[in-house]
Amino acid sequence: MRTTSKVILSMLVIAIAMHTGCSSPAPRTGYLSTYDNLERIDKDIARFVSPELGEYSTFLVEPVEVRVQEKEPVLNDEQRQDVIAFFREHLIVALEERGLSVSDVPGPGVASIRMAITDIRKGTWWLNVHPISKLSGAGVGGAAMEAEIVDAESGLQLAAMVQRGWGNRFEIDTFNELDDIKDVLQDWATEIARRIDIAQKSMAEESDPIEGQAIEADQSG
Repeated sequence: MRTTSKVILSMLVIAIAMHTGCSSPAPRTGYLSTYDNLERIDKDIARFVSPELGEYSTFLVEPVEVRVQEKEPVLNDEQRQDVIAFFREHLIVALEERGLSVSDVPGPGVASIRMAITDIRKGTWWLNVHPISKLSGAGVGGAAMEAEIVDAESGLQLAAMVQRGWGNRFEIDTFNELDDIKDVLQDWATEIARRIDIAQKSMAEESDPIEGQAIEADQSG
């Protein structure tokens, strides 16, 4: 029994050590129309939001691309389709919950949302169910992405982000290796819709400064 415990402990220590050195900035694959506007927020996030984004209320959500550079596929075809459909569907829901319109075709006053998943790290279930390893982040999965919002006709970049994210360390009841990935994608979908909402409210504030006081808390995120 003691030998088994020592083996398990050794495996946990190795996994934690490997995870500690595996985090790196989100890759840039050339997917964005330009990277020149991005501002580094921290090691995991670079972002740009133009004030002009607030002029748009209708959005075309383009199919999600996968641009993961991998020697061997991390996801099989079924998992890949599941992940990209999940991301796109949750963004559409997040936009509609904010009262924004979603269109199937480009046109005047329509902005296109383009997204590409650029890295995928599946969760490790046997580490996820162990509190010590999960809290350390050793078993946590995640993803990286590039996304931009552009005018659907001119291609003018209105917003962009390059970001890496990880699953929830405090969630220790997951046995699905895609759970952490989906958690990250859902958070990003919510954040994109929130940034659009903030841009619209900021635009409205220009004509009614009193509204600015109501959105200060939202903008601080």
